[in-house]
Amino acid sequence: MKKNLWLTYITIALLSLKFTFAAKPEEETLSLKPSYEELISHPYTDHVPAFKTLFDLFPNPTLIEFGVGRGTYYLLQRCKFVFSLELLGIMPTETYNEEFYAWYKACVEEYKNFPNWNHDVYFATDDLSDANLVSLQVHPYRTSYPHLYLDEIRYICDKYAAPGKYD
Repeated sequence: MKKNLWLTYITIALLSLKFTFAAKPEEETLSLKPSYEELISHPYTDHVPAFKTLFDLFPNPTLIEFGVGRGTYYLLQRCKFVFSLELLGIMPTETYNEEFYAWYKACVEEYKNFPNWNHDVYFATDDLSDANLVSLQVHPYRTSYPHLYLDEIRYICDKYAAPGKYD
């Protein structure tokens, strides 16, 4: 049961990756402690209702979040433990990556006092970056797309999701 629940959380997180990766850093002008109503009405946090349903069924889980942001606050209030992994290098320009890193730092500053939270930054390879761009439909497929990005996702999950550590 726990393995299926863990896979459900990972699936939701992966499905929301394109929104996380597409989020504009200027979103930092929005509150980093938003209400539920704010979260469900924003395109980059519209996955929150799915988590609410899961948390109603399986309260107080531990989980890995891909991408830190406004939704992190919601998770921190409802989870026993949250590990947020910010993926950088997933957009094509250095300026974009610098802005995302600044966004990450602002979130870290805002959430640093939550005792149930830890975080890290992962610098994605070109294959994962390409997969993200394909998901956003702004980049043509590369021959490596169908396989290598999946290897990287597996690597990330193996590295950060130690067996038995997350629900």
